[in-house]
Amino acid sequence: MGIARAGGADSPLECGRAMNDRPSKPEKRSDDSPTSGLWRASGMGAEFTAGIVGMLALGWLVDEGLDTKPWGMIIGAAMGVVGGGDNFFRQAQKMNRDASEAFRRDHPNRPRTSRDDAADKPSRGGDQPEP
Repeated sequence: MGIARAGGADSPLECGRAMNDRPSKPEKRSDDSPTSGLWRASGMGAEFTAGIVGMLALGWLVDEGLDTKPWGMIIGAAMGVVGGGDNFFRQAQKMNRDASEAFRRDHPNRPRTSRDDAADKPSRGGDQPEP
């Protein structure tokens, strides 16, 4: 058993170079399957519901402790809807961006349109026209 010399055919340096020279197949990401979007969307719905239920429960505890029925639950439900809705909206935007990037990656020769250019611009918070 001999010691491998630098630059030899069996040296770690050469083995590493040989591995890097091989053409690699693009790895399929686990979230590219058609059902992963459904799982993600159902998870978003579950998080939205959990936010509302959690804040309702917190509101109920406040009502029981401070004897403020029904205001704690009303405020808790409203906070749950706002917080859960914000989280849902952000995740939906991320899903849309990811789907757009995947489509562009899978269809590289498709000509770009003005709609693509508008989608690349950061959101200004609504349908407000740019100044």
